[in-house]
Amino acid sequence: MRTDNIHDSTRYVVSDEHHGNILPGKRIEMWRDVYLKSGAYIKGGIWCGSLSCIGSNICVENAVYCRGAATIKGDLSNSNSKENVTFKSCFSTPDSLIIEKTPYKVRFLSDLYISKINISNSFIYGNLYANHAIIQDSIILGGVFCQGVLKLNNSIVSTFEANRAILGEGVSVIFPFAIGKEEINLSNPITFLTFYNIFKNDDDQGEAILADDEDIFQISLQVDKNKDDDSNNELINCISISEKILDCKLYFNNLLSNRQFIQYLSLGRSIDPNNSFSHTQNELVNIESNIWQILKSGVKITSDKKTSKIDELINRFKSII
Repeated sequence: MRTDNIHDSTRYVVSDEHHGNILPGKRIEMWRDVYLKSGAYIKGGIWCGSLSCIGSNICVENAVYCRGAATIKGDLSNSNSKENVTFKSCFSTPDSLIIEKTPYKVRFLSDLYISKINISNSFIYGNLYANHAIIQDSIILGGVFCQGVLKLNNSIVSTFEANRAILGEGVSVIFPFAIGKEEINLSNPITFLTFYNIFKNDDDQGEAILADDEDIFQISLQVDKNKDDDSNNELINCISISEKILDCKLYFNNLLSNRQFIQYLSLGRSIDPNNSFSHTQNELVNIESNIWQILKSGVKITSDKKTSKIDELINRFKSII
């Protein structure tokens, strides 16, 4: 086994296996810059000043805390390499995370806590918490919670809550609603995968519903439960397909199945291995490929789930009860 390339009080460069954590041993090392190059495998966690990942085939087993900025970019000298970059535990920085477009995927198997984030070609199993976020060509199986502006393009998210949400082309949401408190700006209709089983690999996965400006509603929320007057209410914007859902049985079946599956993916290392959603690593790779295919190719769209005939509505109601 080779050893680390560089290891001093200002830089820590790894391009092979590293057993254990990369942690500061003295005060000056708390701002040490860490560089992970192609082939780096950290069998522990990282505490660093800034973090730079250059190339592919990089893996970090435990949590990452970065005091400064974190960047992930491809290795221009080895453009043929397409092995993934994977962070298996929580990733946090009070600064920024930038992921450039790469020929490989950047995978986060847990939650992210970031001040400012700009990512592409990423697959996040957990939730994303940020002040400001730009997300494109990515899949986030958890929710996106953004205190400032959220910009989404060509991405799938479970749901989102942001102060302002600016949604471009190719945006899909798994759950039946999402929130942009001050504003939800749509340049194109977005797709709700509410009636779609995201992990199935067959022809009967269900349908998706389009939502546009007419599906944005204002909701009044009580700010302080101890007060009961109009000044205590806050108006927020919510995009929802609730008015289009009458086929509730199929909706609840798929919603429950998707939620349990997402929970397993984000907590898979911590729950019972006999769980019905347990999968081998190869199966997870196939599942990821299936979800990426949804992002690339789309799904069957049903423009409106409402029932136009009362007899059909009654029959649907009977089938539910």
